Amino acid sequence: MKKVILVISVVCLMASSAWGIIDPTPDLLGLYFDDVANLYCIEEVAPFTTWQMYAVYSNPSVPEIVGFEFGIDWPADVIIMETIAPGNLFWDPIENEPYVVGLGSPQPMGTVNVLVRFSILYIEPDSSPVGFYLHGAESSVVPGDLPVVWLPDSNHVQIQVLNGLGNATTTINAGCTVATNPTTWDTLKAIYR
Repeated sequence: MKKVILVISVVCLMASSAWGIIDPTPDLLGLYFDDVANLYCIEEVAPFTTWQMYAVYSNPSVPEIVGFEFGIDWPADVIIMETIAPGNLFWDPIENEPYVVGLGSPQPMGTVNVLVRFSILYIEPDSSPVGFYLHGAESSVVPGDLPVVWLPDSNHVQIQVLNGLGNATTTINAGCTVATNPTTWDTLKAIYR
């Protein structure tokens, strides 16, 4: 019995650090390094490495949208190689430019919705940490600092930002995981001896 409890405890400890889950916050916009809204922090990234990054709208309170707008503050040590929006719309934005995109026709929303895909190049030569910050589009007609999705009836919904406004939404080499406590394993074994 002690061994079964020990194995279950170890699996639970591994699960908390190995697998992510979608943030349950409704109407949330985040930047992620995967297209399923789990990975928003990566470590040990070498200089001059290319990554895919996604702007993901999760848990929408609306069934469909006809457009969206948001702004990103790009770190100086990251170059945007490519930007693709719905319908394979490609454009080459200037850093810190707002993303204001009309979709042409209503697009149905699921739990996780990729709004924009970016190919980025991390160029920091000493692998220093960098962060990306989301906010509302500066050219928006909607007052406030939050991103917006547009509805088919010309109304809008302001959406929340992962980790909150003013905080890094996504980071590279910024200490993503909690440090391992060297006594944890010994303490756990001692309980079941």
